Amino acid sequence: MSSLRSVAVVDDWALVRQGVEARMRRLGLRVVAATSSFHEYISSVEAHPSRSADLVVIGHVADIPQAPAIRRVAEAGSSVLALSSSTSPTGIVELWSAGVHAVVGRNAQECELTEAVRSIAAGGRYMGSSLLAQVFDRTTTLPAKPRGELTPREREVLSELVSGATNEEISARLHIGTQTVKSHLTNIYDKLGVRRRSHAVRVALSHGLIA
Repeated sequence: MSSLRSVAVVDDWALVRQGVEARMRRLGLRVVAATSSFHEYISSVEAHPSRSADLVVIGHVADIPQAPAIRRVAEAGSSVLALSSSTSPTGIVELWSAGVHAVVGRNAQECELTEAVRSIAAGGRYMGSSLLAQVFDRTTTLPAKPRGELTPREREVLSELVSGATNEEISARLHIGTQTVKSHLTNIYDKLGVRRRSHAVRVALSHGLIA
């Protein structure tokens, strides 16, 4: 995991912090901070920049909502792994929009945490399979793998789709017409073997199709 060397763990449950710390150490990462307070971690980094971590694991904390905490850390340049107890599509999409790199359930198995860290280290994104099954049309069987390779532009459109953007927002952000957006989405759905936005998001996250 050459791109990740240090990690900070922020969660107000001591048992969660201890479990995550132990797993991170087994993965070869140096734990530079483990705290129940997000603002305590930020204050520590501001006072001692060397304590800034390559990866910050953010779970439940009382002093700030999860999405703003993720956004602040992501904007500072660290990768973020969220421990989420939400199975709401809106809640999960909010975390992706905030800049999270991976999301796993707070009750996830250690192997999922390992997969998430390895995905981040490789430059990808990850969403825990348990969350995928609960959030996105759990009764629908989706293709095991995409049918075709996405173009760079299609990946950009798909990334915006995963962030929760509407067709109009994708059009504005990528400076293309709404009809062009619809054409790209049609091609994306065909290549992914899906018919709906939520299915496309599920396939994109489960196969690491967005950076």
